[in-house]
Amino acid sequence: MRRAGIVLAAAAALAAGHAVAAEPWWSAFADSTLDQLMHGAAPADTAGEQALVETYIVARVDHARALLASRLLQAAREEEALLMDEPPGETRNAALADVARRLETFEGTAGAIASERSAVTADLARRSGIAPDKLTGLLQPSQAHQLLPRVDAPPPPGPGDERRQRVAAQAEDFERHSALLQARRLEMQAHEARQRAGKGDPLQALETYQQLVLESDGLALAGGRLALAWAQWLPAARK
Repeated sequence: MRRAGIVLAAAAALAAGHAVAAEPWWSAFADSTLDQLMHGAAPADTAGEQALVETYIVARVDHARALLASRLLQAAREEEALLMDEPPGETRNAALADVARRLETFEGTAGAIASERSAVTADLARRSGIAPDKLTGLLQPSQAHQLLPRVDAPPPPGPGDERRQRVAAQAEDFERHSALLQARRLEMQAHEARQRAGKGDPLQALETYQQLVLESDGLALAGGRLALAWAQWLPAARK
């Protein structure tokens, strides 16, 4: 009886091992939209799977960055409108010139992001077989923090190969950007507290908010690089 129990336990463990191994490598992202695209497209091989996953990641980053770019432009325009109400003088003129330079830069960046987003979305539509207009609804985040699929696991330990090292390096970079963004959020909260107390400076708050959005954009890029590093390492780790 005891021997039979041991055999049954070993068989159950073996079956569980097969179940884990049967999970596709991209399931580590735990992203339902990605799962939907992958199962619908059913790429023929690992190279096709990897290309679709990487295209999806870039598309998600571009959609998140487009949302941030629109918020950045709105904040800069609000700053410009506030400055127009300030008393005329050299100080106001210099500030308006600075805002005008930033607006030109932000508009150029927003245009470049929109162009890349269109191209990547079209590529993803081709790979997944889903129309671009339907993809846009799947990819557009309602909040800037809904950036892209993440692997909720520590980077693979040890020196390993170049792909393993890239995951670890990008994870460190992502954490650095996360810390910078958190510091900027605390600064923004301080502005909001002063405004509630009637002591805040709306212009300074808008400038800090723009820095917050720029830090969020940096985090989106870092998150994209980390997700791509995982996408390049995970298939190799299954071999």
